[in-house]
Amino acid sequence: ESPAHQALARTVADNSIVLLKNDGSLLPAIAATTHSVVVVGDLANTVTLGGYSGDPSHRINAVQGITSALPGAQVTFDACGTSTVATAAASCSAATQEAIKTADLVVVFAGTDDRTAGEANDRNNLALPGNYRSLIDQVHALGNPHTALALQTDGPVAIEDVQSDFPAIVFSSYNGQI
Repeated sequence: ESPAHQALARTVADNSIVLLKNDGSLLPAIAATTHSVVVVGDLANTVTLGGYSGDPSHRINAVQGITSALPGAQVTFDACGTSTVATAAASCSAATQEAIKTADLVVVFAGTDDRTAGEANDRNNLALPGNYRSLIDQVHALGNPHTALALQTDGPVAIEDVQSDFPAIVFSSYNGQI
């Protein structure tokens, strides 16, 4: 894990992110004008590397990355009770819901992890697993037009019915070590 290897891993991860939609140029967030960010969904606070990544000593999750990229912004994180295996509806705290309404940027994280698919465990459909659909619905109902959907998955997921709910959608697979 030399500095050169870490730099290469960062470059590969940065280049693997796909901007699927960006109506109104919501992304990238501009540090000078982005003062409040709300990040929701448990996967934003998790590093999912994939089954063949080894065990690197240096890991950066999305919340840490957003905080680093927007040093002047107040970044609020709430997992909202989400997970890839949850069956109960997502539930953001009242404080998070209020923050979502006025944030300069809201990022909803959803996707898959090693509990939903792997070498001996294939997904049987393309639906978002767990309770991410209820998180998407809850955040969309709060009406902030500056909301992005970030998907980190092991493959495609069906989002055609929520695409119009978000001005920006970002996709990445498991990024390995950053």
